Amino acid sequence: MMLTLLKKYIERIAYIHYLIQKKSTGSPVVFAKKIGLTKAQVSVYIRFLRSVGLKIVYIKSRETYSYDGETDLRFICGFVQNSPELNKSIKYSILKEKNRRA
Repeated sequence: MMLTLLKKYIERIAYIHYLIQKKSTGSPVVFAKKIGLTKAQVSVYIRFLRSVGLKIVYIKSRETYSYDGETDLRFICGFVQNSPELNKSIKYSILKEKNRRA
């Protein structure tokens, strides 16, 4: 069940990314209808994508979301065996990101 939900979530983000990249989202209401969500839910996804560093803008004159500059979005998901070295690496990456944003 969880993997099905995760897959659906990733596929939805990938489709949102595709529409934004092609500048073919339409207005927030049209965008929501295209992806089967409410306008409020679209806002949640946009906020999430912005929170991971994507620069998304809304072009009012064209009624579409767009990336501000080049954007390459990749999903990497998998399982690894837990180890002290991996934990240290993950903690370092998180701290590095927090310091970069501060």
